[in-house]
Amino acid sequence: IEMPNSVNGNLVLVTFTYNNSQENYTASVSRTSSRVLNPPNPTWNDYMAVPYNASVTKPKEVHSYYTIGTTTKKLSRITFRDDTYVEFDTHPTLEHPETEGELLEYIRIKDANNIENKHYKLVYEDESNPNGIGTDRLWLN
Repeated sequence: IEMPNSVNGNLVLVTFTYNNSQENYTASVSRTSSRVLNPPNPTWNDYMAVPYNASVTKPKEVHSYYTIGTTTKKLSRITFRDDTYVEFDTHPTLEHPETEGELLEYIRIKDANNIENKHYKLVYEDESNPNGIGTDRLWLN
Protein backbone atom coordinates (compact mmCIF):
# COMPACT_ATOMS: atom_id res chain seq x y z
CA ILE A 1 0.00 0.00 0.00
CA GLU A 2 1.46 3.31 -1.06
CA MET A 3 0.76 6.87 -0.01
CA PRO A 4 1.52 9.85 -2.25
CA ASN A 5 4.51 11.82 -0.99
CA SER A 6 5.37 15.12 -2.70
CA VAL A 7 9.05 14.98 -1.60
CA ASN A 8 10.16 11.42 -2.49
CA GLY A 9 7.44 10.20 -4.81
CA ASN A 10 5.24 7.45 -3.35
CA LEU A 11 5.84 6.24 0.19
CA VAL A 12 5.35 2.49 0.76
CA LEU A 13 3.40 2.03 3.97
CA VAL A 14 3.00 -1.76 3.98
CA THR A 15 3.86 -4.72 1.76
CA PHE A 16 1.95 -8.01 1.61
CA THR A 17 3.71 -11.27 0.67
CA TYR A 18 1.82 -14.39 -0.39
CA ASN A 19 2.55 -18.10 -0.90
CA ASN A 20 0.74 -20.32 -3.39
CA SER A 21 -1.29 -23.13 -1.87
CA GLN A 22 -2.94 -26.02 -3.71
CA GLU A 23 -6.42 -26.82 -2.37
CA ASN A 24 -9.07 -29.36 -3.29
CA TYR A 25 -12.78 -28.92 -2.59
CA THR A 26 -15.32 -31.72 -2.71
CA ALA A 27 -18.84 -30.49 -3.35
CA SER A 28 -22.38 -31.66 -4.04
CA VAL A 29 -21.98 -35.01 -2.31
CA SER A 30 -25.14 -37.06 -2.78
CA ARG A 31 -26.22 -40.63 -2.29
CA THR A 32 -29.17 -42.34 -3.93
CA SER A 33 -30.42 -45.78 -2.91
CA SER A 34 -32.91 -47.86 -4.87
CA ARG A 35 -35.17 -50.26 -2.99
CA VAL A 36 -37.63 -52.77 -4.29
CA LEU A 37 -40.97 -52.49 -2.51
CA ASN A 38 -42.60 -55.85 -1.80
CA PRO A 39 -40.03 -57.88 -3.77
CA PRO A 40 -41.15 -61.35 -4.93
CA ASN A 41 -37.81 -62.76 -3.77
CA PRO A 42 -36.23 -62.19 -0.33
CA THR A 43 -33.01 -60.45 -1.43
CA TRP A 44 -31.79 -57.81 -3.88
CA ASN A 45 -29.49 -60.33 -5.56
CA ASP A 46 -32.36 -62.77 -6.12
CA TYR A 47 -34.47 -59.98 -7.62
CA MET A 48 -31.63 -58.83 -9.89
CA ALA A 49 -30.94 -62.41 -11.07
CA VAL A 50 -34.03 -62.12 -13.31
CA PRO A 51 -32.74 -60.55 -16.59
CA TYR A 52 -35.79 -58.33 -17.11
CA ASN A 53 -35.56 -56.92 -13.57
CA ALA A 54 -31.85 -56.19 -14.04
CA SER A 55 -32.55 -54.38 -17.33
CA VAL A 56 -35.12 -51.92 -15.92
CA THR A 57 -33.88 -51.42 -12.36
CA LYS A 58 -31.59 -48.56 -11.44
CA PRO A 59 -28.34 -49.34 -9.58
CA LYS A 60 -28.79 -50.26 -5.92
CA GLU A 61 -26.70 -47.28 -4.77
CA VAL A 62 -25.23 -44.26 -6.51
CA HIS A 63 -22.72 -41.95 -4.84
CA SER A 64 -21.82 -38.76 -6.68
CA TYR A 65 -19.69 -35.69 -6.03
CA TYR A 66 -17.21 -33.50 -7.80
CA THR A 67 -13.81 -32.23 -6.74
CA ILE A 68 -12.35 -28.88 -7.69
CA GLY A 69 -8.61 -28.27 -7.39
CA THR A 70 -7.28 -24.75 -7.31
CA THR A 71 -4.20 -22.75 -6.42
CA THR A 72 -4.91 -20.03 -3.89
CA LYS A 73 -2.79 -17.24 -2.42
CA LYS A 74 -2.16 -17.41 1.33
CA LEU A 75 -0.84 -14.41 3.20
CA SER A 76 2.64 -15.24 4.51
CA ARG A 77 3.98 -11.87 5.65
CA ILE A 78 3.01 -8.23 6.24
CA THR A 79 6.00 -5.86 6.25
CA PHE A 80 5.62 -2.30 7.53
CA ARG A 81 7.67 0.73 6.44
CA ASP A 82 9.96 0.51 9.51
CA ASP A 83 10.79 -3.12 8.49
CA THR A 84 8.88 -4.67 11.37
CA TYR A 85 6.69 -7.49 10.17
CA VAL A 86 4.05 -10.06 10.96
CA GLU A 87 4.77 -13.57 9.73
CA PHE A 88 2.19 -16.32 9.16
CA ASP A 89 3.65 -19.84 9.46
CA THR A 90 1.85 -22.96 8.32
CA HIS A 91 2.18 -26.37 9.92
CA PRO A 92 4.92 -28.42 8.21
CA THR A 93 2.96 -31.69 8.01
CA LEU A 94 -0.74 -31.22 8.84
CA GLU A 95 -3.26 -30.34 6.14
CA HIS A 96 -6.69 -28.81 6.41
CA PRO A 97 -9.11 -31.80 6.47
CA GLU A 98 -11.70 -30.15 4.22
CA THR A 99 -9.45 -28.71 1.51
CA GLU A 100 -6.09 -30.49 1.96
CA GLY A 101 -4.58 -26.99 2.00
CA GLU A 102 -2.11 -25.42 4.37
CA LEU A 103 -2.96 -25.10 8.05
CA LEU A 104 -1.98 -21.86 9.81
CA GLU A 105 -0.01 -22.66 12.97
CA TYR A 106 1.78 -19.48 14.12
CA ILE A 107 1.43 -15.73 13.82
CA ARG A 108 4.76 -14.11 14.71
CA ILE A 109 5.49 -10.41 15.25
CA LYS A 110 9.14 -9.50 14.62
CA ASP A 111 11.19 -6.32 14.60
CA ALA A 112 13.50 -5.06 11.84
CA ASN A 113 16.35 -7.22 13.24
CA ASN A 114 14.27 -10.43 12.93
CA ILE A 115 13.88 -10.66 16.71
CA GLU A 116 10.53 -12.10 17.72
CA ASN A 117 8.53 -9.77 19.93
CA LYS A 118 5.43 -11.92 20.32
CA HIS A 119 3.83 -14.99 18.78
CA TYR A 120 0.48 -16.73 18.79
CA LYS A 121 0.08 -20.47 18.27
CA LEU A 122 -3.20 -21.62 16.75
CA VAL A 123 -4.45 -24.93 18.13
CA TYR A 124 -7.22 -26.81 16.37
CA GLU A 125 -9.45 -29.79 16.98
CA ASP A 126 -12.17 -31.41 14.96
CA GLU A 127 -15.33 -33.29 15.76
CA SER A 128 -14.01 -36.65 14.59
CA ASN A 129 -10.84 -36.43 16.73
CA PRO A 130 -11.12 -34.12 19.80
CA ASN A 131 -7.42 -34.67 20.58
CA GLY A 132 -6.11 -33.25 17.32
CA ILE A 133 -6.68 -33.19 13.56
CA GLY A 134 -8.75 -35.94 12.01
CA THR A 135 -10.94 -35.93 8.92
CA ASP A 136 -13.81 -33.66 9.88
CA ARG A 137 -14.32 -29.91 10.21
CA LEU A 138 -11.72 -27.83 12.09
CA TRP A 139 -12.50 -25.74 15.17
CA LEU A 140 -10.04 -23.21 16.54
CA ASN A 141 -9.41 -23.65 20.26
